[in-house]
Order: sequence, then C-alpha cells, then structure tokens
Amino acid sequence: VFQLSLMLTQMAFEEHFSEIASLQSQHNPILLIDRGVMDGRAYCDDQAWQAILDEIGLTVVQLRDKRYNAVLHLVTAADGAETYYGTDSNQSRHESIEFARQVDKNLSLIHI
Repeated sequence: VFQLSLMLTQMAFEEHFSEIASLQSQHNPILLIDRGVMDGRAYCDDQAWQAILDEIGLTVVQLRDKRYNAVLHLVTAADGAETYYGTDSNQSRHESIEFARQVDKNLSLIHI
C-alpha cells in the first residue's frame, strides 16, 4: 500500500511540475527529479510490484521506457564512500550500510 501511494504521489508531482514548467517557458523545459516512479521497485518483491502495476494499469515498459527521457543512477555513498554515509548527517536515513548497498544494486538494475 505504501509503495502504491508513493508512486501515485510521485506521478502527480511530476505531472504538475511538468505542466507548470511548460507554462513558464517558451523552450522545452528540463525537469530534474530526485526519484522516479520505478524506484519503488527496489523495495518490492515481484508479486507486490506486479500488484502495483495492475492497480495503476501501467506496465514496466510504460514507466521505465516512456516516462523519462533519461535516467542517471548515482551510486550510494554506502558503496565506496562509507565514511560519508550515516545517520549523523541525515536523521531521516535509517538504512544500514548493507541494506543501502542492496537497494542501490536493485536500483541500478531497474532501468536495464
């Protein structure tokens, strides 16, 4: 339920920001988004992810290949810069280094 709600919220934000940007610019606007709707896949098993797709009536191809023009994956500090990863600098961060590495690996595979 949480990932579905998060995805719907993310999609609404993206659509609103895109509309606002297109109204404010005579050129093609560029939106930089910290998280995409496919990111939720890294936190779901196959069955839960398919249930989300069924609920919203979209496919992975629609979300992954047609929603964004480009996706940049930035590797977590937990993988190679561990001294910069922790809860001291970010109180909302609760993942262990090991979990952060696993999620990052999952995220890196989502857009392939």
